[in-house]
Amino acid sequence: MGFHLAGFAINRNYKDNMDELAKALFISGRVKLVQGKNKFKFDKASTAGSTKGRMDFYYTETGSFAFVNLVEFNYVLGKPNPKLLQGVELVAFAVEETGMTFGLKYYRDGLLIREYMEHDGRCIISKGEVLTLEQEETDKTNLFFQLAKQVSGVDFWALTDEEFVRFLKK
Repeated sequence: MGFHLAGFAINRNYKDNMDELAKALFISGRVKLVQGKNKFKFDKASTAGSTKGRMDFYYTETGSFAFVNLVEFNYVLGKPNPKLLQGVELVAFAVEETGMTFGLKYYRDGLLIREYMEHDGRCIISKGEVLTLEQEETDKTNLFFQLAKQVSGVDFWALTDEEFVRFLKK
């Protein structure tokens, strides 16, 4: 049994400004992130097949980490607004180890720097500059976790006992 999750990490804490994050991630400006009533532990928040349109957030001192529905991985970032993401690093990831599918999008200042997707050991998409960490880490799941740590300032494995705040896209 393997991981089945998707999400993103960003090097800015948006705890008190989710409207700004929604505008930055979805250039159309029509998406709102509305806080739900419940908080969820890691095991529930990281379930990639759960509620469509949900984002479960954990905030660090310097960043934000979110799990999302796996089906929405490509839509999660919509078309990011580079003007609102100046000085921001963001990594989006999808890991489906049962089917051996891995996806990664890395943004700097709102611009896509690297996109990579692999299925069953075969590269499907490889665009942009190869990241230094890609050359050092051969295990794709660990690559995503290391990039998320680098960007959000929190070790993925430290999140297993943390509560996540649910937001829904409206």
